[in-house]
Amino acid sequence: MKNDADLGFLISAWDRSDRRKSLFAPGVDIFQALTTSGATASGLGDTRNASTSRCISETAEILAKEAAQLTGAAFTNFGFAAHSDTASAKHAAHLEAHERVQIWQWWQGQRHAKRIPAEWLQTHGFDTWLSTHRATASIKRQTGLWLLTPASGVLTVICKSKSQMDEDIILGFGAATCVFEAVSKALRENLLMELNLVEVMATRGGFTKGDTSWIERKIAQYAARCPAILRQEEASMPATPKKSFETQLAALETTPTSTLQELPMPCPSRSVWKCTLTETRQLPPSGPSSPFMSRST
Repeated sequence: MKNDADLGFLISAWDRSDRRKSLFAPGVDIFQALTTSGATASGLGDTRNASTSRCISETAEILAKEAAQLTGAAFTNFGFAAHSDTASAKHAAHLEAHERVQIWQWWQGQRHAKRIPAEWLQTHGFDTWLSTHRATASIKRQTGLWLLTPASGVLTVICKSKSQMDEDIILGFGAATCVFEAVSKALRENLLMELNLVEVMATRGGFTKGDTSWIERKIAQYAARCPAILRQEEASMPATPKKSFETQLAALETTPTSTLQELPMPCPSRSVWKCTLTETRQLPPSGPSSPFMSRST
């Protein structure tokens, strides 16, 4: 485990930082920072410490990618991650690479997504978790989760939220070798991605003049595409969703050929890794046909 004594190096890369409140999930803590290079690092969690730690890790990832000149060269078979623990960073990079490939396959109709039963979500506390964080929201949204057909020991979950009028769809994705973790990650990412919708609504209302056209385009793509590829058929859920971290690490031994590379990082408190799935086709992570929310779409 790395120690956090030198976090000042990462924090010094921030031009500004602030706590954000979501209109749709006021109960979660969100911390964002704009780096001196203009990149945005974000973290969301149940506590201030959790959100700050995730934002710091994303800052480390951004700096390492910029130093390695990888910011514009990433494809969907690449995964990047930063963590205070080296094994966790490698694991997370591996999972991100699989997530991006599987989401692309789903988006192109090559992999099916089935709805996670409401009863399962209630049994494992996800319904309560989400309801608690959305309880005091000024604008209510509906949320559903789907599980992709499993592949290579990695489970990928899609979280879709929409307005009460079935509009303004936002997607969040999460992958893990444990379905419980995959659901948790997809929920967190969805709530974080909803911040984009906050910006859109501010622009629509004339409160800001920022360019949110790229977000509007992606929302329109989600509205057009999701009805055909998010099935109402219920998924068969694993009987034992929770796995130890050691079990999750072991599960990746059955995945397709991959390579792991540590990216140079002058701050020892975070280890940054890149994973490449060498047996999968490269596809761009952004653009008009991409499922991922990116400013370049």
